[in-house]
Amino acid sequence: RMYEKAYLEARTDDLTGLLNRKYFYQMINEEFGKKQNESITLLILNIDDFKLYNQLYGNQEGDAALRNIAHIIKCCVGKKGITARYSGKEFAIVLPNFDVLSTTLLAEDIREQIATMNQGIKNEVLKILTFSAGICAYPYGANSVKQLIENAEMTVFNAKRSGKNKIEVYSLKEPSAIKPGHTSMIRPDVYKEYASTIFALTAAIDTKDHYTFDHSQKVAEYATILADAIGLNDEHIEIIRE
Repeated sequence: RMYEKAYLEARTDDLTGLLNRKYFYQMINEEFGKKQNESITLLILNIDDFKLYNQLYGNQEGDAALRNIAHIIKCCVGKKGITARYSGKEFAIVLPNFDVLSTTLLAEDIREQIATMNQGIKNEVLKILTFSAGICAYPYGANSVKQLIENAEMTVFNAKRSGKNKIEVYSLKEPSAIKPGHTSMIRPDVYKEYASTIFALTAAIDTKDHYTFDHSQKVAEYATILADAIGLNDEHIEIIRE
């Protein structure tokens, strides 16, 4: 019994009861080994503004929210997939034999339930919690476990930086969309929010060392060309260049 207890504790997250990050990696690799000729979809959910939630109501209430979210995820997924607490406020779901549409519908169901989970609390009005989600499917959007995880994380990051409370799907461009010799796919207004900071920093670099300034510009351009050439989507390319 002691061994079984220790084995369980080594695999699960103390707060939520879901798999922990270490065991999640083991499970996704096992599933990938079994399902290499079938589809596997990874869904990562990152709770928006959770630090603010903790500041408003305290860590105890924050922990209660995480437990409730974990319970919702576990109930929605059931035996259809593997659920884990990926980091402090982030959850990962591995869904064998799921396509992108089915995963998106599942994510929407989870989002609706999380949005209403605080409504039953008497005499209190708690902040509605939302999440930013990234979805990536093998073999359509990745060709390995490492790429599946990286692309899902990149998609979550893009959902965060483009407004939060979104469910985004990672997808490669169609081969026909890749234009030989095309030097940049970056829209001119992509970095307008950061332009003043970026130009101030590059101006400071240029003042100190003209070679370093030119070198940085060339690296950004070459990275953009390479990312475009291997077929990454526009959002991924924009993040790489930034």
